[in-house]
Amino acid sequence: MSAPATPWMRRLPRRPDDVPKDGSHLDLVHPPRTHHDAAPAAPAAPPPATLTVLASPAPPAAVTPPPTRGAALMLVPPRGVTGIVTLDPDDPVARMDALQSGIGALVVRGAERVAWEDVEERTGVIGPGDSSTGDDMPLHGNRSLVRPLDGDVVVTLRHVRRLRRLLIDVPANTATMLLPYRSGSIRAADASTRLRLSVVVVDGRLEARAEYGLSDQWGAALQAMGWSPLASIPRATPDAWQ
Repeated sequence: MSAPATPWMRRLPRRPDDVPKDGSHLDLVHPPRTHHDAAPAAPAAPPPATLTVLASPAPPAAVTPPPTRGAALMLVPPRGVTGIVTLDPDDPVARMDALQSGIGALVVRGAERVAWEDVEERTGVIGPGDSSTGDDMPLHGNRSLVRPLDGDVVVTLRHVRRLRRLLIDVPANTATMLLPYRSGSIRAADASTRLRLSVVVVDGRLEARAEYGLSDQWGAALQAMGWSPLASIPRATPDAWQ
């Protein structure tokens, strides 16, 4: 037997004689499995049952509220001046409005002396008979900011922003502060023989306060209010510069 002409051609195997030619032996619903078909994988075993215990959440920490300030520490705006206002130990402060603090003059009746301080930290005291210690009172508009007049103390309000504070000494147990253009008055009374009124400038507005409990000695009262001892300061002359 000779070899085929082409090496890749092979003769098909002969069909057995017992196989029907009509194909009735074929199962078209369940075809035969070949070695190429992989067997179905077995179902995976379920994971083992486990018991999980959840701890209850911790209660929230108590929030401590911030401490509340006492009523004594609350800032209360001082009362205004309408008509006659009387200062006493329970309510010793009164604040004037912008009109009362900026036009005309403020007069304190019966004041004996006044200590002053301006925004440039110059200080001085104007006493009886126009005597003065400390720095010279600066002039604004050719006028002194504070000056004595017939037993009273007059505060010029046109340039009041140049002032920082005043301490007025009244040798009596009552004091009256007349506001400009009769817009009101401030009165104070004390059981002692001397009464002190402090005036501070807050944003261009005057705030008057009756100072109770200060010493009858003027120097001790000044130190209690934060004034350093005031003395006459000699002025330098051109001859001293050489």
